Amino acid sequence: MKVENNKVVAVDYTLNAKKGNESEKFIEQTSPDHPFVFLFGSQQVIPDFNHPLAGYDLHFTGKIKSVREATPEELAHGHAHGLTGHEGHTH
Repeated sequence: MKVENNKVVAVDYTLNAKKGNESEKFIEQTSPDHPFVFLFGSQQVIPDFNHPLAGYDLHFTGKIKSVREATPEELAHGHAHGLTGHEGHTH
């Protein structure tokens, strides 16, 4: 699936990490009802994500759950407002 800039993407994922000879450990995952939602191309995906995991090998598996057009408000704000574009967001 090709995702273009200014599309809102919902992803289900699992993240594990391994450092050196340590066993791989679970870090986090989304739940089926709460995927990770972001505005593709906004350069705001997972800010500061790697800082606590610096030095680890990361194993990310994910599946795109949905892609939709961004609302004019999302484009103006530069980020997604949930799965529908109107969820739990105030400015």
